[in-house]
Parts: sequence; structure tokens; C-alpha cells
Amino acid sequence: MAHVEAGYPAPAPVVVVHTQTTKEDDLAGPIVVFILGFFVWCVWLAGFAWIKSSNSTKRVLGILSVVFFFVYLVILVIVIAVVVSTAAAAAKAAREGTYYYTTTAY
Repeated sequence: MAHVEAGYPAPAPVVVVHTQTTKEDDLAGPIVVFILGFFVWCVWLAGFAWIKSSNSTKRVLGILSVVFFFVYLVILVIVIAVVVSTAAAAAKAAREGTYYYTTTAY
């Protein structure tokens, strides 16, 4: 042991504790999938990998990713249906030459 001078306490022993994170504790995957899904929506489907996880945070992120995927899919189908029906109505009106003009005399 090192020499201790008078008036100074003995130094505390240094204890190094090495802990390893298990694969179950790693949240990087679900967080990356959840955030990346806002830019590339089909990535949210990868959330199925964490739905049955024993880690509650991973499970919640997996469920949210899958729910967001299906919500976005429903919105996408509705938008496409509206765009297609509007385009079809405009094309029909253009073929038939039925335009509505309003004249205003000043």
C-alpha cells in the first residue's frame, strides 16, 4: 500500500465495474425505425420486429410504428381516390365541352 502522510486520509480503493448492455436493452433500432418512418413511411412496417419485445419501450415504439404505417396507408388511399376522381371528372367535363362561364358586366 502507498505511504500515507500524517493528516491525510487513506485514498479510497478504485473499483471498476464493467456492465454490458444486452441486446434487449438496446433501443437504437426501434428509435431509428420510428424516426426514419417520418421520412420514408414504409420503414414503419419494420416495427413488427419489436411488437412482442419484453422491453416495454421497444414494444411501444414497435406498435406506434405499425399503427403509423397503417394510418398513413389509409390516408394515402383516400388522397389517391380523391385525386383520381377529381381528374376523371375534369377529363369528362373537358371531353363534353361543359364549362361554366360567368360574365360580369362592369
